[in-house]
Amino acid sequence: MIFFKKNNLQIILQCGTRYYDDYKNFENKFLKILPFINDMDKAFSSADLIISRSGASIISELCFVGKPVIFIPSPNVAENHQSKNARKLYDVGAAEYVEEDEIEYKLKSIINKIFISDVYKKSLSEKIASLSKPNASKIIVDEIKQYIK
Repeated sequence: MIFFKKNNLQIILQCGTRYYDDYKNFENKFLKILPFINDMDKAFSSADLIISRSGASIISELCFVGKPVIFIPSPNVAENHQSKNARKLYDVGAAEYVEEDEIEYKLKSIINKIFISDVYKKSLSEKIASLSKPNASKIIVDEIKQYIK
């Protein structure tokens, strides 16, 4: 909690209903624990930094949001696809990522790295936003139409 206080950080953790009872007792003035966030758009818009899993759907949403992101891939998914997704974004400078077994010794320094440098923070935001495809549905429909003709 000293880290959060020192850096004036407030954290919202959406842990899912499955884990809520395990984590709810950790809640304090710096850390809000929720089983689910109904208005995720509001949570995203108020965030200065987002820490998330790295499935394809959430990556798509976070590209649209355009905020700096640290991905922590789930180790419990088929063919390690979340790590591959996170690594791709990391490799193009659009996000940071930490494997789950590295959280204890890497996460704090990566958060510091992002908040210390406004230039780096802005770069992460711009690069992830540049990957957004807000008109993806139209592109797909147009491609399908080409095959139907």
